[in-house]
Amino acid sequence: MQIVAMTLDLVRPMPRVNIVVRPGDTLSLYAQVFGVTVAQILAVNPGIVNPNLIFPGQIVTIPAASPVGPDPGLAAAQYLVRPGDTLFTIAQQFGVGLNNLIAVNPQIVNPDIISVNQVINLPVSPPAPPVPPAGTIQIYVSAGETLTSIAQRTGVSLQAIINANPQIVNPNLIFVGQIINVPLLSVGLGQLRIVVRPGDTLSFFAQVFGITVAQILAVNPGIVNPNQIFPGQIVNIPAAPPVGPDPGFTPAQYLVRPGDSLFSIAQQFGVGLNKLIAANPQIVNPNIISVNQVINLPVFPPAPPAPPAGTIQIYVSAGETLTSIAQRTGVSLQAIINANPQIVNPNLIFVGQIINVPLTS
Repeated sequence: MQIVAMTLDLVRPMPRVNIVVRPGDTLSLYAQVFGVTVAQILAVNPGIVNPNLIFPGQIVTIPAASPVGPDPGLAAAQYLVRPGDTLFTIAQQFGVGLNNLIAVNPQIVNPDIISVNQVINLPVSPPAPPVPPAGTIQIYVSAGETLTSIAQRTGVSLQAIINANPQIVNPNLIFVGQIINVPLLSVGLGQLRIVVRPGDTLSFFAQVFGITVAQILAVNPGIVNPNQIFPGQIVNIPAAPPVGPDPGFTPAQYLVRPGDSLFSIAQQFGVGLNKLIAANPQIVNPNIISVNQVINLPVFPPAPPAPPAGTIQIYVSAGETLTSIAQRTGVSLQAIINANPQIVNPNLIFVGQIINVPLTS
């Protein structure tokens, strides 16, 4: 009998949950909450190409049971309860009906009582996407989202997302609760997000990366004047790095110039040298970097909303304020505040934070 019991243990399915990422979440946070390691999370998420980069709305599989009961079982999209959450506020966050949310959680006896770190199920709208290959993540659609907004916040081209989702009949019509595939590998092989330095131009970037200004403009709907870009602005570059090693894809990256070192780059942006090194595991020797190499810059959450056309993104360096950014871009302070609802205190922004600047305002 004991041998049979051991055999049953071997075939018992591993507990798993599928958590939808919220702004500010990290794999380290999940590892801590669920009592697993980041390596264990990565092992069951072949879509993640950079462990330091996950996106709001992304579905991350966690190889563990819910830290707090009751057990929700395994659903396609689930939510980790945070302090202050109620089923009503969660329904509002995602734009789903409260009754629909209650209906997919029959394990909750009293809908008025949920606990921090409890996992609950989110309603899912058909049709389902194909099984995602390695390098492709899945995104849970919330209220107000479009394929275009998802493309902008992940840095993946709209066409690549359409191609990865043959179940979507009309690309202009997606639904709250729908799950879609986003092929990140299409980004890692050909899109970078370079932070502009004083004196940079689109022509300079085109020359360095071997592309045209028109190609750069095609993936930067925020640029309203191709002859005007701003220091700190993040420009999408549809090309691979001119010099290796490949840094992968992150929300903010730097093009190495003559005389640069990781130490001097850290000083330029006001970030810690150790943080800069940690964001670049592809660099074997931190004392050796090359001109035209692309390196990742540390990013401080929370992330801003996906920028609409005519809105650029700025990477905050040491000493900057919303007022100074407003002054150098010519955009009103109030317009910048309105474009960044994630900023709780407009007088407090952080080095490495990314903010939206609506040039068309």
